[in-house]
Amino acid sequence: SLEEVVAEAQAAVLQMSAEQEQKAARLEALLRRQEEATRKLEQHNKKLLDLASKDPLTGLDNRRVFNRALETEMDRQARYDQGFSLLIVDMDYFKKVNDTFGHPIGDRILRALSMFLKQRLRKTDHIGRYGGEEFAIIMPDTRESDARTVINDIRERFAELTQSAGDREFHVTFSCGVARWEGEAASSLCERADQALYQAKTTGRNRVESTAA
Repeated sequence: SLEEVVAEAQAAVLQMSAEQEQKAARLEALLRRQEEATRKLEQHNKKLLDLASKDPLTGLDNRRVFNRALETEMDRQARYDQGFSLLIVDMDYFKKVNDTFGHPIGDRILRALSMFLKQRLRKTDHIGRYGGEEFAIIMPDTRESDARTVINDIRERFAELTQSAGDREFHVTFSCGVARWEGEAASSLCERADQALYQAKTTGRNRVESTAA
C-alpha cells in the first residue's frame, strides 16, 4: 500500500540520516586526533630544535648558534655601518669553585650569571654560552666605551651577590674582554676580544679590558 511505501521511505531516510551523523562524528573525531597529533609533533620538533640550538644548562644559545648570529650581525652592519661590540665574559677561578663546593653549585652560579646578564642587558643584545664558564655577547650599535661601561656595571653588581653552599657564603667575579667590530672577519674580532679578556685575567681579574684593532 501507499502508506507502507511512505513508511519504508521515511525509515530509509532516517537510517541514512543516522548513518550520515555517525560518519560526521567519526570524521570529526579523526580531525581532532589529527590536530592533536600535529600539535604534539610541533612540540616535539620545537624540543629538538631547542636541543640543537640551546645550551641545556642556561637556556642561552650555544656556540654554534651564537657564531651564526655574529655573522648575521656583521652582514647587517656592513649595510648600515653603525658598528657593534663583541664581549667575552669568563668566570674567575671557576675551577676552584667547582673543586671547593662541587659542580652543582658551579652550575647554579652559571645559571645565575646567565639570568643576571639577560636581566641587565637590552633585548637587542645577543647572549650565548661560549663554552664552559665563558659567555659571549653581541651589543649592536654600541661603541666600545659604552659596552665597557655597561658590562663593568654588571660586573660590579654581580660581584656583590652573596653565593651560598650549605652554611658557607662566598662571592664570585668575572672578567671581560671587549672589542668593537672594525670590518674584519669574525675570527679576527673574536681573537681581539679574547686578547682583551686575557689582559683582564693577567692584570688581576674581576675587571674589563678592551683592545683596538
